[in-house]
Amino acid sequence: MHPLMILLKHVPEDFAIMLSTITLTKDPANPTDTYTFRAGVICSSIGWNLERKLGLYLHDIHHTTGNVPNYAAKMSF
Repeated sequence: MHPLMILLKHVPEDFAIMLSTITLTKDPANPTDTYTFRAGVICSSIGWNLERKLGLYLHDIHHTTGNVPNYAAKMSF
């Protein structure tokens, strides 16, 4: 059985697997590190479509879903 299906059947929380992507900038000594949504299990998908979010950067996901309380202070990378 696929590991995400095991999570879906046994754990009542949502899981989002984010992978780090380092992007070079104009200043090679200062690359940016962003996170991309690559896989997940969403148990309570109220207004959330997993397929539309796959491949998006973390900040783009939260920008398109509206104001997420404490996002900048606690979750922004």
